[in-house]
Amino acid sequence: GVDDYIVQEGIEAFKKVYAEAKPLSEAYPDTYYQDVIKILAKLRKQETLLAGQVEQLTTLLAKYWRIRKSTIEKDLETYLPAEKEEEKSIVEVLEPCSEEVNGWEIASRIEQLLKKHVYLSSKHYYTAVTLWVFLSYVYPNFNILPMLLITSPTMRCGKTTLLTILEGLVNKALIASNISPSAVFRTIEKYKPTLLLDEADVGVAGNEELRGIINAGHTKRTAYVIRTGSKETNFEPERFNTFCPKAIAMIGKPANTWIDRSIHIKMERKTKDTHTEKLPVDFYEQMKPLRQKLIKVACSDLTQVEEDFDLPNDRAVDNWIPLSTITYNLNGEWLEKTKKAMTLIENGESEDDLKVELLQDIQGYFKEKEEDKVFTKDLVEYLLELEESPWADLRRGKGITPNTLGKLLKDFDIKSRTLRWEGRILKGYEEKDFKKVFCQYLPSQSVTPLQSHNDSDNGAFQSVTQKGNVTVRNPSKPALNQQCNDVTVQKGEITDKNSIEEEDDGLII
Repeated sequence: GVDDYIVQEGIEAFKKVYAEAKPLSEAYPDTYYQDVIKILAKLRKQETLLAGQVEQLTTLLAKYWRIRKSTIEKDLETYLPAEKEEEKSIVEVLEPCSEEVNGWEIASRIEQLLKKHVYLSSKHYYTAVTLWVFLSYVYPNFNILPMLLITSPTMRCGKTTLLTILEGLVNKALIASNISPSAVFRTIEKYKPTLLLDEADVGVAGNEELRGIINAGHTKRTAYVIRTGSKETNFEPERFNTFCPKAIAMIGKPANTWIDRSIHIKMERKTKDTHTEKLPVDFYEQMKPLRQKLIKVACSDLTQVEEDFDLPNDRAVDNWIPLSTITYNLNGEWLEKTKKAMTLIENGESEDDLKVELLQDIQGYFKEKEEDKVFTKDLVEYLLELEESPWADLRRGKGITPNTLGKLLKDFDIKSRTLRWEGRILKGYEEKDFKKVFCQYLPSQSVTPLQSHNDSDNGAFQSVTQKGNVTVRNPSKPALNQQCNDVTVQKGEITDKNSIEEEDDGLII
């Protein structure tokens, strides 16, 4: 009864009990002291008594009982353990915004920010990076998680700037230039961050154990490492999760295992006539509302999509399925952008590079064979046998065909013709048809790179709201029910490979 009474009346009640302490203590000398300490601890824990009030009461009790105040405080601590400091997280923990959001408007905003502050040699890279930002929020929905691999041939190509932008956009960003293997899997297990690893060519790439841990995080089912536990756990083996988004920036050529598990962004130094705005010092703080909107987007259900994309290999298809699923839940415009981006990034930096390489190899054929004409069938066989060439990898590893060859050469206004030669009548090409384009495209052995599309930006953060339920998906979007187009491009647009009937016998193209 005394306990409940003190809880209700607080310090005044305790003073009243104190006034009656002498007769109670004489009646119950063994229990009264402990009961008072327990009640005092309970009141402090419930914040009925504040710390200063407890200090006053312990002073009074020490005088009454004629014992040291430190003795009372020590006994009090046995019932009121010292409060632990709130555990600090090394990654940001945000709540989603309260307003409704529109996924495709957020995607457009992210793309504008990228174009405003960083130079990428292809507009398709902006699309890929934007979708990967979304992926950092929704990756638990997928079984495959591609890394974002950012490389450049030299320094000062903007890799660190891009990572800094990503830090302001992705979920639970954790940026580091140096990290140990154990820190990686323990950090991922505890915080589920988006790891942004800079200067990987210096530390990460040369550490075989660290590379293995990073590679293990590509597939959810296998994203674990096993390590021996501590002495306290009798060295029992422990399993650590490594499944989290990772962006890696480095100079030089990365390991093939990384390329195989990544969306590869190849950065170059911007040209003198290309302008990008300097990143604000408080960019991370400015982007907090946008991160909260992205968290809100992640709260919506994603419509899952699995397509048989026309990419060089199955691993490339696996890497793009999460991004294509995200874009499927945006709108039709982003669907088309993503289809082009995945085809051109996986099959080569640009259509122009591929076509110029084809001209080089055809020129090499005429020089090697010392002939002035070639049957289409023979030329295709020659191209497929070339080492370190892309021709055997086209069409998801099926290789270049007479039809594909014809479409690539069509942009140069070169068409096959019927040749009567060596006792055969077949479709083929004559060297004289190539002389003009050889002079136009091969003398310098270079191709003009695509320029950055740094659209002007008004700098103001636009609100992204829509009526109805929160969703990533635009209800009026078309279904993603077409395969990606072939690698060839005519006048900047991809030609639908299904629009031309293909005959691979070499007789008719």
